[in-house]
Amino acid sequence: MEKSTTECTKAYTEETPSTTPAPKRPSHPRPGSRGVLLSIPFKSVSWSGYKSGGEAPGFCWDVSKMNLSPPKQTLGATENSPVRQKFGVKSLPEEHQALQLKVVVKGRTEVGTQCSFNYHINIHDCDSVASSKSINLRDEQGRKWGSEDVEKGRRAQKENNFKPLSKEELAEYAKDPFWSKIRWLLFILFWTLWAGMLVVSIIIIVLTPKCPTPKPKEWWQKAPIYEVYAKSFKDSDGDGLGDLKVISINYISNLPSLGVGSVWLSPVYKSPMDDNGYDIADFESIDPTFGSMEDFKELVAEMKKRGLKLIMDLVPNHSSDQHPWFQKSIEKDGEYTDYYVWRAGDSSTPPNNWLSVFGGSAWSFDERRGEWYLHQFKKSQPDLNLRNPLVIERLKEVMKFWLNLGVDGYRFDSVAHMFESEDFADEPANDASNSDDETAYNETSPRIMMTEAYTDDLNKYYGPNGTISHMPINFNLITAFKDKSTVSAKALHNAIIPYIAEVKEVNHTWPNFNLGNHDNPRVRSRFGPELIDGINMVVMLLPGTPITYYGEELGMEDLLEVQNDPRDPERSPMIWNDQENAGFTNGTPWLKITDNYKSLNAEVQMNDPLSHFSNYKVLAKLRMNDAVLLGSFDPVLEGDVFGYSRIKKGNPGLVVLVNFGEDNALVDLHERKFFPDYGTISIVSQKGSNLTQEENVYSPGNRVLFQ
Repeated sequence: MEKSTTECTKAYTEETPSTTPAPKRPSHPRPGSRGVLLSIPFKSVSWSGYKSGGEAPGFCWDVSKMNLSPPKQTLGATENSPVRQKFGVKSLPEEHQALQLKVVVKGRTEVGTQCSFNYHINIHDCDSVASSKSINLRDEQGRKWGSEDVEKGRRAQKENNFKPLSKEELAEYAKDPFWSKIRWLLFILFWTLWAGMLVVSIIIIVLTPKCPTPKPKEWWQKAPIYEVYAKSFKDSDGDGLGDLKVISINYISNLPSLGVGSVWLSPVYKSPMDDNGYDIADFESIDPTFGSMEDFKELVAEMKKRGLKLIMDLVPNHSSDQHPWFQKSIEKDGEYTDYYVWRAGDSSTPPNNWLSVFGGSAWSFDERRGEWYLHQFKKSQPDLNLRNPLVIERLKEVMKFWLNLGVDGYRFDSVAHMFESEDFADEPANDASNSDDETAYNETSPRIMMTEAYTDDLNKYYGPNGTISHMPINFNLITAFKDKSTVSAKALHNAIIPYIAEVKEVNHTWPNFNLGNHDNPRVRSRFGPELIDGINMVVMLLPGTPITYYGEELGMEDLLEVQNDPRDPERSPMIWNDQENAGFTNGTPWLKITDNYKSLNAEVQMNDPLSHFSNYKVLAKLRMNDAVLLGSFDPVLEGDVFGYSRIKKGNPGLVVLVNFGEDNALVDLHERKFFPDYGTISIVSQKGSNLTQEENVYSPGNRVLFQ
């Protein structure tokens, strides 16, 4: 068909009935109930309609953009045979001058019922490509919609743009295959992503290095170790000497409530008692002074019931000269010949210049054997030859014997004297590098070995990572403080901080702190009564095991005079109550009772919330906090005030401060990183006075604990 160059061709108006009956409409539609489609450029034909208001059964409709170029198909339409297509035709051939399409436009009434209408769309091709295509829409009554309807329709569309879809409309989308595919695609995509994230999370959790779990502390690292000097603890038979029977039925029952976890028991082996049991005549029997083997077994059983551990004092360096081993060694009886350290020589001249701990030569001549034997302590305490493998094996058997009876560990006495120079040159060599003595311990079970050595080089007794001794006893707080004149915050700092750094950071072992023992003056006598609670507070919460000598939790003091042994003052009997002999014995005590027992005895202090006993009990309980067992340690030294913090994330922290000076001290802690913004202040002063955080003024002897 040829194009007309003068005018547009006529529009075809042939009408085809709708496939869906149209709803009845008013014979004269309300003004504004129609819409119009404006002329648009060739190549891009589109149309749309507007709902322009009106009352029911007014209708709404819309038609999407329809691109007519480039042509995608030939419809085969002619002027006499117009093509009738439903809505959805994607293109129309340009060569047709005029086409008439029937478009079925589905809409909705105001009440939501479905309806459809037939519209006639005339597409005119004018003189040139640049000409416009006019699209005319007519309603069923043949009324052509004009521009005034467009404006009304636009306004109405803006008002109804966000009107929700009806249930029926939603149902159509739900059934539509396209949207069904989209829904399934999104559903599959969601769960695929969810499963992928889950897998990635699991992989991250599995492959990410875990935060190292702190190694659980052993029993001997947690609670205080309590030293019991058996001879002075409690007498049951009136002979004035302490024994095992009463230990098991008296104060032992109170130790768990005090916070003590283990008991270190002084030697109770058979002995002539020339050195209060440290001269052993039989390593595998109980001396009658302390009771029987049955009494010992009962003690172990009672301790186990209460969750207490038992550490035995063992002396591997020497024995009594009445021990069968020594008697056989004098006679050069077989394997016993070299059980002790012998040296040939003239009876008038010792082998060398070695001196005994108690004074005089470390050598004594035995007339029967005709040789010198070594005794670094008393003459009645000959040194065992620990370079002899047979002696080592016998000592292992001794250790196994007591371990099998329920003992949980040993404290080795006098280990600094265990090895002598092999060539017996002047000045003995104290070799602590031989760890074979611990074999019995390792072969039996994970129990503790403590060692005693007064030395400036304590770490060598640990061995690499504690392979020789778990706990070489630290005497820094004893040797550095002989009396009150030596006490100061700086001295305490110097006795504690370097030791902790070396033990924990260099040797990677466990510290310990011993304030007193059976060989040294008590805390009250050295630090003064006003510092008893303060020094206990410092020691009990340090990173390391506190070792408490019996009576120190009560603030016992030394005897004023020596009766027989220079060490007698610190070995006075335990003060139990205010009765005669402080409840220690019904007979005559082997040593005098301290004068102030009526005010300091255990019975009185257990019932006093401000007593030394109660203070110790609170501190022992605090020791079990993770901040103390596993937390950081940051010391404080401000003039006469010494203290530290113990902090572990996720746990209550602690700050300890003690004034060791003679005057009040002002301490500013607000700039320190560990000082809490808020917390509990627990204070125990010698006069029971209270301090506030705002003051930060500490009187002499005052100690403060922030939680």
